[in-house]
Amino acid sequence: MTESTALLDTPLSTGEIQPPVVANYGEGSFYGDALYDDKARTKFIKTIVAMVRKCPEYARYRTFLLENLDMNRCSILSDLSPEEVSAAGLEIHHAPLALYDIAELILGQMQVDQMRITTFSVANRIMAYHWKGYVGLVPLTQTIHEAVHAGQVHVDPRTIFGNWPALLDENRGGLTEHLVEKLRAVAASWDSDEARQQNARVLSVSLQRWAVEAPTAAAMLAAPAVPSDEGLVE
Repeated sequence: MTESTALLDTPLSTGEIQPPVVANYGEGSFYGDALYDDKARTKFIKTIVAMVRKCPEYARYRTFLLENLDMNRCSILSDLSPEEVSAAGLEIHHAPLALYDIAELILGQMQVDQMRITTFSVANRIMAYHWKGYVGLVPLTQTIHEAVHAGQVHVDPRTIFGNWPALLDENRGGLTEHLVEKLRAVAASWDSDEARQQNARVLSVSLQRWAVEAPTAAAMLAAPAVPSDEGLVE
């Protein structure tokens, strides 16, 4: 069994993930009341996203997808030859939630669970969910990827790789109103045929659970985070 395959079986719990997925993302942290200031929280999440994208483990994960899971062609322009895909540039799109949204979701759940919050601990957990196969991913050429983010092209949910409903289920305490509205919009865009409606129903179940648990989650998110013994990220 390769290291990459073994990491897919790494158990997740409500505590720290052991062993760490990567050796070192950097040891910055951010905690306390600053997490409840919208501007500071946005900056913190952006720092985590940048940390994940730049870490060697993320590059290794991307290589694993291309070489082992047949994610080496564009899901929308599926007729392109390997040479054309290489020339166009292949990128991995996160769906139905973007990487920023995933970081926001996981951070919120960690706060609800009163876990130790640092940029490292959140980034570590994000990468563990990638290796578990719980993050929705779609391979796209660079141009198509840009068009998807611009809302000019829509991803067919049947092409999404990964058990993304499990990510929502395990972290539903971190669903904010912003994320719920985004997911509702995604579900509405899928409501066109039987296969897409099935994906929409899966989303609806997660959103219904969020509605039931929202008062408790909101109260937890309003409480101070468990402080780290490290300094603040600048």
